[in-house]
Amino acid sequence: MVPTQMFKAIHDPKRQEAGAYVVGNSDGAQAQVVTIAELEKISGITVFPSISNKVKGAGMRLPAPKEHKRRGGR
Repeated sequence: MVPTQMFKAIHDPKRQEAGAYVVGNSDGAQAQVVTIAELEKISGITVFPSISNKVKGAGMRLPAPKEHKRRGGR
């Protein structure tokens, strides 16, 4: 099975902020920044179960994702 989307979730306990990147698993797909609450809705996975719903719903300012060059000349 191949996932249709991938994500990276980030939590900063010091600042009490959390957010995630979600991207489709296809060439040229653009990543988007979402809250942890949105990520949980999209994925059906409980992410960071110990943080509050307030933190999950508030979002986090994340830098725009950058595309990296692929290895092996693809």
